[in-house]
Amino acid sequence: APCDGELIVIAAARHAVTLRTPEGCEVLLHVGIDSVELGGQGFELHAPQGARVRAGEPLLSFDLDLLARRAKSALTPVIVTADSGFRIVRRSSGCELAVGNFLMEVASQAAEVPAPAAPGDAATVRRLRVGFEHGIYTRPAALLAGSVRSLAADVRIAAHGREANARSIVALMALGVERGEEIEIRATGPDATAAVQALAAVLTGTLS
Repeated sequence: APCDGELIVIAAARHAVTLRTPEGCEVLLHVGIDSVELGGQGFELHAPQGARVRAGEPLLSFDLDLLARRAKSALTPVIVTADSGFRIVRRSSGCELAVGNFLMEVASQAAEVPAPAAPGDAATVRRLRVGFEHGIYTRPAALLAGSVRSLAADVRIAAHGREANARSIVALMALGVERGEEIEIRATGPDATAAVQALAAVLTGTLS
């Protein structure tokens, strides 16, 4: 773990986990590129979802040889999600790091506030089936969130009886949507129609 926090999301393929710090900063650790295609093979979790961990404690281990052979890259991004209201102000780069070394410093920033719906505004709603091979995992979630980030609308995606803010990568991943499952998109606000269309375009497109 790069920091103290609660383990709020574990990807079904065990290749990515998200921590939320006591201050509310969400940190996504994604082991390898396209490692979701391993289907969890070679990954072992050391803490369950909902666990509170301390910096330096093990979260997961993985077979580096397997990752190097079968994933596109063993590169492991550590991402501070924009929707949690924090940004990176200082970081280490271009060097090897050991446990306990400085990785990054983050600071809070003004969070994006979606445009409120006017009283009586009707919601724009659309239902679609998810065609992504591995469901809504890290990359599709990032594409979905990015497609509506600049639009003046409150946009929600619902599945499995739960609802997620469409601007939140972590919340979208936490829905646990698999390929072929149906989701409901609901948007209100001035750009509601554009937001639903943008999400539909991502959902019906092809990942490159």
